[in-house]
Amino acid sequence: MISLYGRSVMTVNDDGAGSVAIAPTCPEESIFDERFLLKGGSGNELDNTYYTIRLPSAELRHGTTDSEGRTARYQTNGARNIAVHFGYKQTY
Repeated sequence: MISLYGRSVMTVNDDGAGSVAIAPTCPEESIFDERFLLKGGSGNELDNTYYTIRLPSAELRHGTTDSEGRTARYQTNGARNIAVHFGYKQTY
């Protein structure tokens, strides 16, 4: 997963190993408008793939990546964590 125009991105491999890349911070009151590029293990874009976004408010948003593997754009007020899950995540 790659955050397009992002400030902080964490990628996790199938084996659970992960890495974090952090760019310069912005003021907390800034509006962040981001989308993500989803890629498979071999680096190919995951086009027409179901995903679920968990926003900082715990709201879930479902979508399908476009033909280039990109999600829709999601806004937050300031730098916040957004979780991206492949497929539709169920709530219980």
